Amino acid sequence: IGLFKGVVGKLQPILAQLPREFEAAALRRIEDREKVRHEAIRNVSEMVTAAETSAFDIDSVSDADLVAPKFPEPPYRPEDITRALRTPDLLPPGTRCDELDTGTFSISMPGEKEPARVTADPVVFDDYFESHQMVLPDGVIFNSLAGADTAEGDGDVGFEGTLSDLLGR
Repeated sequence: IGLFKGVVGKLQPILAQLPREFEAAALRRIEDREKVRHEAIRNVSEMVTAAETSAFDIDSVSDADLVAPKFPEPPYRPEDITRALRTPDLLPPGTRCDELDTGTFSISMPGEKEPARVTADPVVFDDYFESHQMVLPDGVIFNSLAGADTAEGDGDVGFEGTLSDLLGR
């Protein structure tokens, strides 16, 4: 938004004055119209020059100025979660997970009427976002899996704990 305002925002005063310049030229006497037309063109040209000299030059921003911030490593990678979905022993009791296609799963959890179509693969999700849910840490499905097997208070470490053990974390 700031870049847009910096580049395009400078044009707003010029665009706002154009109708007045046209109106002034159109309302002049026929003998003066040519002179007023040249004045209008000169005025607009001066406004554009003034705006260009004070405008933000997007080409002057170098790639070095646009460095992505460093993010911490995610607790689980998509392939870790996919591996866990393929491992029935990691799933809470009563949960069924069937692989439909590579990276696409049908998961049925206790208390849910219908199975959910899920993936942990970002590419699959990008291609089928309208029909798939993404399984990722702190997401709805992941939290349901993590909370479902620890809610009974049976001392089990839960889906996330078992996943961490499986991955050696």
